[in-house]
Parts: sequence; C-alpha cells; structure tokens
Amino acid sequence: MSSLVTLDLSGNPVNLIAGWIFSLSNLVFLDLSGNSFQGPIPRELQNLTALRHLDLHSNLFNSSIPHWFYSISSLEYLSLSENDLQGTISDALRNLTSIKTIDLSFNERLEGKLSRSLGKFCNLRSVSFSQV
Repeated sequence: MSSLVTLDLSGNPVNLIAGWIFSLSNLVFLDLSGNSFQGPIPRELQNLTALRHLDLHSNLFNSSIPHWFYSISSLEYLSLSENDLQGTISDALRNLTSIKTIDLSFNERLEGKLSRSLGKFCNLRSVSFSQV
C-alpha cells in the first residue's frame, strides 16, 4: 500500500483513525469526513507530506487547530467544517501557499482575524468561514 495516492474512508461509523494511514507517504487525497473522530486533530497527519486534498469535515474534533497543521504547504484543499474546533485562527494560515479551497465553516468556537496574506494567495478560489 506504500504507493496508494487516494484514500476515501468518508461516512464510516468509526471513531479511531487507523495508525497505518499515517505511514502512507505518497498519499495525495485523504477523505475522513463524516466519521465520529473526536479529540484533537491527529498530529501524525504532518507525516503526509505529499497531501494535497484533506477533508476532515463532519467529525467531532474539539481542539484548536494545531500550529504544525499550517506547515502542510502542499495542501490545495482543506475542509475542517462542521467540527467543534476552538481557539484562534492563526496568522500561520499564510504558510498554506498552495491552498485553493479552505472551509472552516460551522466551527462556532473559532475566533480571531483572518490574515491579510490570504489576499496574496494567487491560487485561492474558495474560502468559507460561515458560522465561525
């Protein structure tokens, strides 16, 4: 499975992310939406350095967005909507230089100002912060 580039495990009634997922170093597309994942966003996601599409929406993540998360510079699509994320949206968002779509909507406990650097992202096509 080391050559796997796409993994869609969306809509599964599981609440534990299998550890082997984080060893898929060639993974480009990961959809873990619509599960029952709880707690913080798994730190091991930072090991997926080729990741371009990450969908974690409709889970039960209830932490802040970790600072290391903003260093996944290859990300083009990011959805963290419909979780229970909290804390400040970091200015480190500017590090996601390849980003085309960001969806943080329906995380009512997120706060803070959006970075002015978002306006400099030439690839950015869609931003959703509704109900934040």
